[in-house]
Amino acid sequence: MHGPRKKPFRTRRRYVRLTSKADQPYFVLKAGNGEIIGNSQMYASSAGRSNRIAFCKTNGPTSKIVDEA
Repeated sequence: MHGPRKKPFRTRRRYVRLTSKADQPYFVLKAGNGEIIGNSQMYASSAGRSNRIAFCKTNGPTSKIVDEA
């Protein structure tokens, strides 16, 4: 029997690109159910935000979640 699978955070729709009231780009990370599970710092440019999203997609966790409760 296989345990629950965790989808990698490489899916584009999980990264929502936003701009603050101070006109600074940032992003939020959403879980598979649409719940926001993280938000980034504010960036000086959209390119900086895009670079960080690319970094997270490349280096984000991809392992299974094991509930030990």
